[in-house]
Amino acid sequence: MHVLSWLYPPVCLGCRRLLAGGGCEQTRVPVCSLCRADLAPLPSAMRNIAGIEALFAYQGPLSAAVSALKFRHDLAVAGPLGRLLAHAPIHHDGEWDLIVPVPLHARRLLGRGFNHSELIARWMIRALRPSTTTKARPRVATALRRLRATPPQTELPARLRTANVAGAFRPVGGLQGCNVLVVDDVTTTGATLHACIDTLSGAGARRVAGLALLRTLA
Repeated sequence: MHVLSWLYPPVCLGCRRLLAGGGCEQTRVPVCSLCRADLAPLPSAMRNIAGIEALFAYQGPLSAAVSALKFRHDLAVAGPLGRLLAHAPIHHDGEWDLIVPVPLHARRLLGRGFNHSELIARWMIRALRPSTTTKARPRVATALRRLRATPPQTELPARLRTANVAGAFRPVGGLQGCNVLVVDDVTTTGATLHACIDTLSGAGARRVAGLALLRTLA
């Protein structure tokens, strides 16, 4: 057994029980047999909607893990969540130059102490297999700035979410000719990710798409 596995044994993302094995092999999710029933991998028809890819429905152990990261500062779950994103099919759809986490407003970043999307994105990159055509992995870039401390999207009805984030982001740095993947933890209507995609496209990026771990279906 590797010394790190002994010091930091794997635990279930949902209930935090120790795992005897590596979790659910079919979905690469470190969950116990009890939490496995609540996993909901999205079918292929629901995975990529309007340029935004998501892997799982927002429920069960993964939604619990995201909440633990964001609101209880459980940083230990960022690695497993990021490694799940490394298996997203979108990584095989061409090469990405930059990975851009959805930014937090400076006031919210100060209060939380970290950007959860950035943590997940950095773990994702570490877990990516090198491309067969290039040795360079994409890099995390602070290519967006959040100008307004908008109300959380979860507090608004779907019809108001696009207006809530309209004009909320500004590009940072040169993006001409870059292929950019924007990463977030959860997507619902796609309003936030689309606002980021539109901003980066307007700043000269050649191709921009969005990737989230979870998609809210209701």
